[in-house]
Amino acid sequence: MITMYKSRNIGRIRLYEPDYSVLEPPCLSDIQVLVGVRNQDVYQLPKSHIAAEIWVKNNINPYWPRVLFRCIGVGNDLIPGPGAQYILRAMKNLRNALLRHGYLCNHIKVSAAIRASCAFPIHHWLERSLKNDYALFSSENVAVKDGGLSCFNLFDAIDGALHAFMQKAVAPGVEAVVLESGWPSAGNGEFTIAKMARV
Repeated sequence: MITMYKSRNIGRIRLYEPDYSVLEPPCLSDIQVLVGVRNQDVYQLPKSHIAAEIWVKNNINPYWPRVLFRCIGVGNDLIPGPGAQYILRAMKNLRNALLRHGYLCNHIKVSAAIRASCAFPIHHWLERSLKNDYALFSSENVAVKDGGLSCFNLFDAIDGALHAFMQKAVAPGVEAVVLESGWPSAGNGEFTIAKMARV
């Protein structure tokens, strides 16, 4: 898999959890890694800074700096939901653990995934457009125009809206990273909106 990534000049990879079969071999050099904290571990991290220390010791220390960790993603699909209440404290404990281990925050950031559809309302007309060329990246016409910005596809509109939301309502300068997107061609008649992460 890593050989295929490199052959196509893909410089970043997301691991949903620390996968030692991927992290152990030396082949990850030159690829930035976003490594996830398993959902079941997220519930333990807010309880004590010691749990976060152990997580960093077990999952970051053995591999850094050979593995270029770009980010730690806290949980998957926990926001929205009952697990969301644990995310912020888990992020803070992990960040403090990184600092105590000598990792500067500009080297390894701590993040959490949110669904783009939860960050801001998606209008009904936009949802109706999911099954057309706008969602499939094949539209030749501008579908959404906002001032001087033109969107030819659904991804551009969601990405632009999330950035605008974060600049005005959350924190200017906070980077958004695309973690994954659904595939409208999956054949099940449902369409998944791209998930974004705050870094």
